Amino acid sequence: MNARVEYPVIRSLVIDPLPTAFIIERILGDYLIPPLEGIYTLGQAVPVMRPDRTYYQQRMDAHGEQQRAAVSHLEDVQQGTPVIDDQGEVAVTASQIPFLCSASPYPVRAIEVIERTLREVLRHYGDPDDRRLNTDPCSLYLDLLRPEWRHELEIVDQILLLVSGLRSQVKEFAGHDRWIIHFLRRQRTTMIIEQSIDWRIVQYYRLRDELREEAREQPDG
Repeated sequence: MNARVEYPVIRSLVIDPLPTAFIIERILGDYLIPPLEGIYTLGQAVPVMRPDRTYYQQRMDAHGEQQRAAVSHLEDVQQGTPVIDDQGEVAVTASQIPFLCSASPYPVRAIEVIERTLREVLRHYGDPDDRRLNTDPCSLYLDLLRPEWRHELEIVDQILLLVSGLRSQVKEFAGHDRWIIHFLRRQRTTMIIEQSIDWRIVQYYRLRDELREEAREQPDG
């Protein structure tokens, strides 16, 4: 599952995907689609600034007045003030600006491969509707491969071999009880697996609360 709502966390497994990701990148990098375009910073596996978004910085004009200046390229970004996106959120803090770069220092494509792999493992726990879905390994990774290589099934076999250690680690952590809910979240380049409680317990209390709410809404008599 991808988001945790009202589920307690019983225990966690912290995974560093970078050693495996660097191996995937070294062996299969030529077959993977290019990384996402944008501006990256140290510690982030996704762009902090994307070409399809608008960003601003506060600048002092010649009259000493604060003005909002658009920034879209790395060379536009000035030191000292954060970069704000078009929603008014901080996209880049002032302390991150010295570490901005046009290409990620991390194997971001391989990290995506690993994240998809682990999410697929965890899909077999918790909600039985999710467990009934059949995912072909080829379809899991196909859009991450360059179009000219998508017919080469040996590449998918290579991916499965390279991620097998992490798959086994997560399966061992998750255990044999398929009813237990698990979540995966990313914290910078780290992946955290969170184990929660039995899916049926959550559904029981959710249904109970819904029935109580319906009963309260019924007119008296």
